[in-house]
Amino acid sequence: GAAAGAMGVAATTQKALSLERIMYDVEKATNASGAELKRYETFLNDTARATGKTAEELGQMLSAAGYAGRPVKELTRFVQYAAKATNAWGLSAEQTGQSMAEIGNIYQADQKRIEEIGDAINTAADQSAARESDLLDFIRRVGGAAKAQGMSAEQTLAFGAALKEIGVSTEVAATGMNAFINMMTQGEEAEDKVQEGLKKIGLDATKMAKAFSKKPVETMVDLLQRIDQVKDGVKRNQILLSLFGKEYGDDIGRMVGAVPRLNELLATMADKRKYLGSVAQSAELMSEKDFNRLERAQAAIDQMSRTLGNPLKIGFGQFAEQFNRDVERFSTSANVIERW
Repeated sequence: GAAAGAMGVAATTQKALSLERIMYDVEKATNASGAELKRYETFLNDTARATGKTAEELGQMLSAAGYAGRPVKELTRFVQYAAKATNAWGLSAEQTGQSMAEIGNIYQADQKRIEEIGDAINTAADQSAARESDLLDFIRRVGGAAKAQGMSAEQTLAFGAALKEIGVSTEVAATGMNAFINMMTQGEEAEDKVQEGLKKIGLDATKMAKAFSKKPVETMVDLLQRIDQVKDGVKRNQILLSLFGKEYGDDIGRMVGAVPRLNELLATMADKRKYLGSVAQSAELMSEKDFNRLERAQAAIDQMSRTLGNPLKIGFGQFAEQFNRDVERFSTSANVIERW
């Protein structure tokens, strides 16, 4: 009985200490203190009970968003949405929070826009062979270059999902997409082999670059369709090698045959009615499952443990402080004796 009691005291105290460590990180990331920091703690406990994620996980997400430069006034909404996305996508809270914060920075997006992109990721993954983690990685790698050329996050996701469906690894898909975008912008500076390859399908590098600056997605799709119309396999391979080199020619070549599927994905991503709210719907569906009910119950138990452990934590902290002082006095006395 005594051992069980000691274990219970240790467990509740540890729960209180673990959240205190996270709140220290939150304090540094947000510059919050006093009552404001206490409000953050209450928010984390409430959100943990609602989603089944631990308060510690949510605190890591909040501090990561703060360090990433997300506006303080949007942090709680950011965490609420990212917690739902974490459940829907099966990723860790830290991974989801970091990825969403980076996407927000890439697109200079407010929280509403971050949620639109998150819903687009959720829908693109649900309607393709790509996983959410693949699309998150893809858009983090390609988003900056694509955005600079006028492509939206949703359009970029459609290309990423199409590439994943034809079996291209995420890293290769991202580098290949960057190479594709780079080739489209070369214009007069294009190498002779690129000019020659474009000439074989009735295009000119300078004119194509101008068209790409106005309608990037349409111009890319048009190029793929023109290559697809070349039925001679040898000639088609030569064109792909001229335009994309040995490194990416094969992967873009596989994408040529997937243009109809790419167009379907682009059409879905072009209509916000088809994807807005999808993360919330997925989270709501999950909340009806027994495993999530158990996770939420565990979050409630954890909060109770922390509530019980807080006074113990304070008492042990005061005892530890006094103990440290006593040891320090003893060490000082020992040093005096040693010198004598």
